[in-house]
Formats: sequence, C-alpha cells, structure tokens
Amino acid sequence: MKTKLSKLFFVCISCFCVFHISAVLLYNLPINPMNFKMAPVINSYVGPIFKQNWHLFAPDPVSTNNYVLARASFQEENQTKHTEWINISKTYTSGLQKNRFNQNRPKLSALRTSQREMIKKLNDNEDFFEEKNVEKDIHLNMLYNIVEKELTQLADKKDIHELEIKFVIEEFPEYGKDGESNYRYYYIPDVRV
Repeated sequence: MKTKLSKLFFVCISCFCVFHISAVLLYNLPINPMNFKMAPVINSYVGPIFKQNWHLFAPDPVSTNNYVLARASFQEENQTKHTEWINISKTYTSGLQKNRFNQNRPKLSALRTSQREMIKKLNDNEDFFEEKNVEKDIHLNMLYNIVEKELTQLADKKDIHELEIKFVIEEFPEYGKDGESNYRYYYIPDVRV
C-alpha cells in the first residue's frame, strides 16, 4: 500500500512538473499555432505569479516608470475632504521587494495589467470614457476595486464616497544621454463608492 501511494505521488509530481515547464515554455515562445490555441489556459496559469517579459534587454529596454496614484474623498464635519495622493504602485512594489512571496503580488500584477490596458484604450481613443459603457469594462472595474480596498486600508476612512485615480508615466532619457524626465498624466473618471 505504501509503495502504491509513493508511486502515485511521484506520478502526480511528475505530471505537474511537465505541465509547469510546458506552460512556461509555451508562454515564452514566439506566437505559434500551439501557444495561440492554448493562450487562455497558459495565461491564466502563468500570468499571476510566473509572468515574465524581456524589456530588460535590447532592442526595447524599459524607458518609463509607471505609477497609479489615487486619493479618496470623504465627509468630515459636513465638509468634503480629500486624502493625500497615494502611490498605490509603490506601496505594492516596495512590499514585493521586501518579500518576494508577498500576498499583494497578484494585486500588483492586476494593477499593472489594468493600467496598461486603460492607457492603450486611451491612446487609441481619447474619448474612450465618453463613448463607451465603462461600467462593463473589466480592467476599469478591477482598477477601481483594488484602489478602493487599498485606500480604505491606508487612509483608515470607512466613509469614502469618491475615488480619484491618475496614471503617471515618467519617461526618462536614454542611458548615457543628458536630459530630464518627462511626465505624462492620464486621469481616470471619478467614481462614487
């Protein structure tokens, strides 16, 4: 009986290792029919924890720092007051740098994904928020949910009634060249909580 359990355990571990290695390899390979067909399964497995990119290397090294800044409005003594602007991205990134197994890793990945997708939509169409039904946009809803939970914890305000969010993109000069950073801002519509 003990040998059957150990064989079963070995088979299960072997199957998992084969699946994991195959998924990571397919994720990192250039687009081909196999990884295109399996993309939903591969991306849902690799995305939250094992996501990788090649932006460190030429020809397209990272040339920007991206941040999600947010603040909340709340009622106090019959007046509307605002919290300070809080850098949500930095909060998650600093926690992840201290502990690679930080529980906020999936939130940071979701925050970066929603920021990237929203910027892409805004670059494609400046009137995105006026023309589209943003209530059904999954990336915008994910962004609002993450920011609301984070501001509720950080600001220690339970009566938050409005969120303000903006994306900041810092474009720094190419390595070895003089110059100052340029900043671009994208403002996301306020949402009532």
